[in-house]
Amino acid sequence: MAKELELKLSCTEALSFAQLEQAMLSTGAAQTDLTQSGPAQADVTQDNAAQIKIMQLENIYFDTEDLTLHKNKVALRIRKKGVAPNTRYIQTLKTAGKSVNGVSQRGEWEWELAKPILSTKALESLDVWTAQLHATNLQLKPVFRTDFQRTAKIVQWGGHHFELVLDEGEITVPGTKKAQPIHEVEIEYLGSAKVCESVELDERSDGLSHSGSAAKEPHAAMLELSTTLCQKLPLRADDISKAQRGYILFCS
Repeated sequence: MAKELELKLSCTEALSFAQLEQAMLSTGAAQTDLTQSGPAQADVTQDNAAQIKIMQLENIYFDTEDLTLHKNKVALRIRKKGVAPNTRYIQTLKTAGKSVNGVSQRGEWEWELAKPILSTKALESLDVWTAQLHATNLQLKPVFRTDFQRTAKIVQWGGHHFELVLDEGEITVPGTKKAQPIHEVEIEYLGSAKVCESVELDERSDGLSHSGSAAKEPHAAMLELSTTLCQKLPLRADDISKAQRGYILFCS
């Protein structure tokens, strides 16, 4: 199981990734270092000029007829990433977590799938699945979709590395005309600059420059970056996830 530490911001209008970068750069190089991501994976289109990852993500969320998963604060989806012949299907289970001022932390499990068909066997192997839902052999069906383009880049802020993400797309309910736009920014914590440099970024970056000041706490650095973006752009902290928005739309 992995635990996410991320912060979500929402906007009432479409944004470009260039606007996010400009908002960070306008605060001065002493406060932020924009890094470069490494070679793109097979399911990623890479902008060589900016070293930005661009992905098309298609997600189907599942639940029972009476929304058992939603009632127990569990989200289950299958995500399609990339295009043929490099298409990947990933089944993800997320459990309830804390979300305050847009910052969320929750349990998450993932499985690679050969086809976009739920693996109930994988789910039932988890204690949290049976313990939290108190049931097996649930009759699961698609309830809504979230389809969007994700633009992402690794950035350094306050002595830590974050993935800065822009999602633009829509939420829909199959078989209906219900739809809502997605205009979201996510900031996901990857680790301290020192750790990332020694463990990960040799493969993901062309080299990093670090400020000489002491690193802030991850949560504080994340909030500072969020505040900077909100001051420069029409963004606000948002504690409502895409899954929660999907359920609200489904039930409307």
